[in-house]
Amino acid sequence: MNYITDLVLTEENIYKPLGSSVKMVCPIAKTTRRPITWQGPSNYRVYAVGTDVSYEFSSQVKINVTDNKSILLIHRFTKDKSGKFRCSDTVSNRDFNVIIKSKKQNYTLERNPSDLVIVNATGKIITAVQGKGCDLECTVTSGQPGGNITWSTDGAVVARNGPSLVSYRFIPQRSDNGKLFKCEAFNSDGQNIMESSVLLKVFYIPKITFSPKQTLTVKEGKVAQLICCNDGNDPNVTNVWRRQHTQTIISERLALRFETVNRTDAGLYACRVDTKAGVYEDIATLIVQCK
Repeated sequence: MNYITDLVLTEENIYKPLGSSVKMVCPIAKTTRRPITWQGPSNYRVYAVGTDVSYEFSSQVKINVTDNKSILLIHRFTKDKSGKFRCSDTVSNRDFNVIIKSKKQNYTLERNPSDLVIVNATGKIITAVQGKGCDLECTVTSGQPGGNITWSTDGAVVARNGPSLVSYRFIPQRSDNGKLFKCEAFNSDGQNIMESSVLLKVFYIPKITFSPKQTLTVKEGKVAQLICCNDGNDPNVTNVWRRQHTQTIISERLALRFETVNRTDAGLYACRVDTKAGVYEDIATLIVQCK
């Protein structure tokens, strides 16, 4: 099973003018609550572990921990604080590149986008199949935000990139059906300038069951019925019955009914369901007690 990770292995570029404040946000794992270690210029020196800031940086930076996030705040951005920062929970990392922004860069790096497109969405919906890889892709088609583009769901960022494309690949499960995924574009100051959302529709891999039971014993001459059920969520599912080891379809209904059971009816019957998640089948057994 593929779970959404707490730290996303992409680099966030942050453009800030000298003298301004800089904020970097790092999620904290909800399960293990591992403390976050912050490292930064130069050569990934340790700035803080948990909420404890290294003495040499205590007057320059501050750590806030709130809502499952560790936030590193630089009070006043100076040249020696430009460069690579990293937050780590000992298992995963998130990298930040803090870049000095000049007035000229305001014009060359940042042109607010006029269009944000979620690829492969149909009417604000993306369809996927349980257990099969799903790719979410969001692009800025006009302009360039200068900051980052993110995918988020349930209030947590699951992918981050920039400045004009972000993609996220995961293995959807039943619990992901109906989730809302949001794509957001930010400028270099971290301001949200455009967003679009899409609903994920996950088609379940159906589990086939039989009613009244998978092995049915009936006296010869009596009425018998086998019903093929599945717990999938495709409203347009089709269903067929056939004798095992043959290709001849004997019923296209959920119920396989015998008005008068004959001993020659005994045997194995395959129920096949055809859904958007794929084609699946299982076998039921009919046992006839002869007179």
